[in-house]
Amino acid sequence: MVTYKPTGLLEALLAFGLRWFLKLFLKPIFSPRVSIAMQRRWLAALSKTTLVPRNVQIEAASVGGVPGEWLRRRAANGTSNTKAAKQGAILYLHGGAYCVGSAATHRSITARLSAWSGLPVFAAQYRLAPEAPFPAAQNDALAAFRAMALNGPVVIAGDSAGGGLALATAIALRDAGEVAPAALLLFSPWVDMALPEAEPPPVPGEAMLSAAWANACGAMALTGESPLWVGASPLHADLSRLPPTLIQAGTDERLYGQALALEAALQSAQTPVRCEITEGRWHVFQSHGGVLQSADDALSRAVQFIAVPIAQACQSAASGHEVVIMGAGMSGLCMAIALQRAGRNDFVILEKQVGLGGTWWDNTYPGAHVDVPSPAYSFSFAPNPHWTRRFAAAPEIQRYMQRLAERHGLLGHIRFATKVTEATFDEMSGHWNFKTDRGDSLRSRFFVCSTGPLNQPRWPDIEGIESFKGQRQHSARWDHNIAMAGKRLAVIGTGSTASQLIPPLAEKAAKLHVFQRTANWV
Repeated sequence: MVTYKPTGLLEALLAFGLRWFLKLFLKPIFSPRVSIAMQRRWLAALSKTTLVPRNVQIEAASVGGVPGEWLRRRAANGTSNTKAAKQGAILYLHGGAYCVGSAATHRSITARLSAWSGLPVFAAQYRLAPEAPFPAAQNDALAAFRAMALNGPVVIAGDSAGGGLALATAIALRDAGEVAPAALLLFSPWVDMALPEAEPPPVPGEAMLSAAWANACGAMALTGESPLWVGASPLHADLSRLPPTLIQAGTDERLYGQALALEAALQSAQTPVRCEITEGRWHVFQSHGGVLQSADDALSRAVQFIAVPIAQACQSAASGHEVVIMGAGMSGLCMAIALQRAGRNDFVILEKQVGLGGTWWDNTYPGAHVDVPSPAYSFSFAPNPHWTRRFAAAPEIQRYMQRLAERHGLLGHIRFATKVTEATFDEMSGHWNFKTDRGDSLRSRFFVCSTGPLNQPRWPDIEGIESFKGQRQHSARWDHNIAMAGKRLAVIGTGSTASQLIPPLAEKAAKLHVFQRTANWV
């Protein structure tokens, strides 16, 4: 479990106001004393107050016979960005206790997932109880996924009941021996509908849910099914052999305990899982994206989480583009944004690592920071007034680049974990031809190589270095699992990297030796 603590006065004031807004205008409606029809109308009206990014195009559609809507990021020139630079899509299953909610009520989440990941999102309008109890919702989710999976890897995401449905759908696909989702994104998932022997005390900070409402909706959805059926309570299922899963929840919500229990169960089943808990946040706080920084941060981390599984699930393919950019570092991102501004959106970025950043992805050694003032390390078209120090540390620079890629929709153009193995120019056609280690074949009119030497590990020419029996570290491939405390350490090198490494290592080492190159190594 990883815990995040929101900071800042503005964030605290906005959170205070939103919490009381939900308590006054939503929680009283989520009650067994209010008809389901009234709850649906009220929720639809409240959803109109959410902020949806303007750079996302929404289109009503049907996938696999399931109604819903596609959300796609518009190109920089305002047109629909229909030509995909890479494979992948997201299937989103909305929350609402299987009785209320719709694709439209969750656009604050789905639109940001599409805008920031660059992937198309299909928000499914699956059938709801009491009109259509279980297993109708799961049948719809399976139908939509199967249709989407024909065109490439699919991430299944969902919140609350939709989170439980996403997990149950992945289990059903595994048990049927079908194509698995690339990853799962579960926001405050409802994964156990079985009633506890003794109802736990109310959570003081809960702004939306009540036990009475959840139990009433659960009873309507469970008509004819046991609450322990894995489609309703996937927490009790076999959770092995499932895709990488991200769980996000807040401390101030009724389902906080279920999030922790699900993490423990997935770990026990040896399924890759990451659980992120945000302090002082309520049920599905991600729906306040565009208002709360903590909500934007959570969605940003979700987008980062799926980048690797999507890359690993993509099949080799042949494609043609106007521009191929090699490297997703600072210069590669700058080039991509310049192309967008010129109205040229047919480009792809090939990045051999599983994340963007170039030098700042590879160089994670202790004390790594930029050696020029932070404002000078920002793009002129994207200044960052929020640097926390004059010479920004590597993680802060990485976050700046990630946000830049999200805001400009560049993640949809980046093929991660894709190394160029061959680049040849055909003079007859005037085109470049590329091969990658994943088996991709690409063709383009222009080739931009934006890689540099700072991420390439090179060892000094010292006699006997290859037979050295001790542990070796290189600044461009730092292994944080190697313990440094209390050991005798030696730093070989000059320049800013060595000067940055020396202070943090000196604090840990029993003794620190520094060797610099003059005429010879000494």
